[in-house]
Amino acid sequence: MASPAHSEWPKHTLEPEVEEREEREAKRVRLSEPPSHHTPTPAEGEPEVESDFEPEDQPETDSAPKKEKKKRVRTDRDRERDRERRRERDRARRARQAAEREEAKAAAAAAEVETEHVGEDTEDGEYCICNGANGEEGGTMVGCETCDNWFHPACVGLTEAQVDMLDVYICTACEENTWRRTSYRTICKAGCGRAAPSTSKFCSSRCAFNHARAVLSKVEKKDVKALETALSAYPSPAPSVTTDQPDGHARAVTEGAQDAAMLALLSSMRRQSADAERALAILARRQAMLGSAVAVWESLAPGVVEEPKKRSKNKKRDGEKDPRPCGFDPRLVWSDAEVAAWDGSEREATTLPEEVEGDKETALECAARLGLCAVGRRCERHAGWQKTLAVQLEVEVTQLTRRRDELAMLGERIERAGTTAVAARRARDEVHAALEAKTKTKT
Repeated sequence: MASPAHSEWPKHTLEPEVEEREEREAKRVRLSEPPSHHTPTPAEGEPEVESDFEPEDQPETDSAPKKEKKKRVRTDRDRERDRERRRERDRARRARQAAEREEAKAAAAAAEVETEHVGEDTEDGEYCICNGANGEEGGTMVGCETCDNWFHPACVGLTEAQVDMLDVYICTACEENTWRRTSYRTICKAGCGRAAPSTSKFCSSRCAFNHARAVLSKVEKKDVKALETALSAYPSPAPSVTTDQPDGHARAVTEGAQDAAMLALLSSMRRQSADAERALAILARRQAMLGSAVAVWESLAPGVVEEPKKRSKNKKRDGEKDPRPCGFDPRLVWSDAEVAAWDGSEREATTLPEEVEGDKETALECAARLGLCAVGRRCERHAGWQKTLAVQLEVEVTQLTRRRDELAMLGERIERAGTTAVAARRARDEVHAALEAKTKTKT
């Protein structure tokens, strides 16, 4: 058993080691704690103690690279996730487009098959009298020109050769109710089996040449000599020319009718030419009236309206211009008879505003006094009448001038034709008279 003197260490030897160990532990704890942004202030009355060790700065400096690294890792992970999502969307879109293309192809194929079935049902079941009993699907069909029904050639007793030569087909049911009958085209005479046009016996010039060569190849030389001997017995016709001379009365009637028709045509040409001349004269008057109306409109220049002593907010301001009126002259829409009866008088030469009871007349009032359109600013009814009417009159003048020239040219041609016909008749009569005189002299 130990003695009490040896059971306890001296107090002065243990205290420095314990204090040093506690100080190291406290420093380690302070270093392991996160930095704090709050700086404690010393209590009132306590002196501020400066310390060489700053526990707040060292942890913050050590953790900054870690935060940057974590941030970069997180950013890279987000970018990779976004790229993967885009790739998934692209794959889904391509798959959807491929599926749509396949569906479109399938729908087109189904529609084509359905159309073929409908066509077969329409041709075989709806029109033909066999209703598909003969087992034919599609193929050649003939249509009746009367009832517009369609039939298989075999169902109506026609062969393929007859179908090719058909011109008009009339079914048996329609033959009882109409005079029309089935007709065929003319077969080529050369025997090729093709149809010939209505103006020839052969389908082509080649068949005609081959047929003629075949006919000539069968003729022997002795047959040619016999034919020459037979034809030589006939006398040759006399070289003379015979003409049918109508009697004088019929010829006079025909020539009189021709002369009357030519005179009537010439009279019509002259009458139409005179109408064109009158229309051109009226258009010239209208152009003169338009020029006068435009001059009057230009003289109605907008004036300056003086400011009244008392005016409301709706009144014109000081120095504001009076609007120019429309100035359309009602005479511009006169009829042709009124224009033709116009004596050429114009509006008053002095169209400037006048003094009326001490006040100066405005442009609108002046236009109303002259009988013109007094609408100010814009007149929707007569908008742009100055240029519109001028262009319209120019177009009419051009058309009438061209028509007048054409009529004059036609009239000259008719007159020349009449003169030529009269000269030809006179020459013919002289020749006939000379021939008759020569015939009488011989007799």
